[in-house]
Amino acid sequence: WFRNELRLHDNPLLQQAIRLGKKEGSRLEWVPVFVFDRAAFQESEWGNPKVGSHRARFLLESVEDLRKSLREKCANLVVASGNPQQVIPELLSPGAQHTVLAGQEVTSEEKNAEKAVFAAVQK
Repeated sequence: WFRNELRLHDNPLLQQAIRLGKKEGSRLEWVPVFVFDRAAFQESEWGNPKVGSHRARFLLESVEDLRKSLREKCANLVVASGNPQQVIPELLSPGAQHTVLAGQEVTSEEKNAEKAVFAAVQK
């Protein structure tokens, strides 16, 4: 689950997925995902936009670049919009074993979103 680290060449999340794939053998299927979290595009409690127009444009361009880079290397980036704790579990096959990888975030809001996704996937 890509969020803020949107480059391939030095991406620790991608390196972790590669290590896990080697450990699990060739049977591991991985699906790179980016979710435009609607909560990030709302106003803050002080009435300011959480994501301004310049950041939004940068984010769109970065996600498109990541998608292109992944296509050239090995996979297609699934891009969705919504609440990650609803979107990500919907992408998983029912009854199959899943491992969701996510980069470490620092803000409480991002950490809470991460916990919610992991809790939703466990259900």
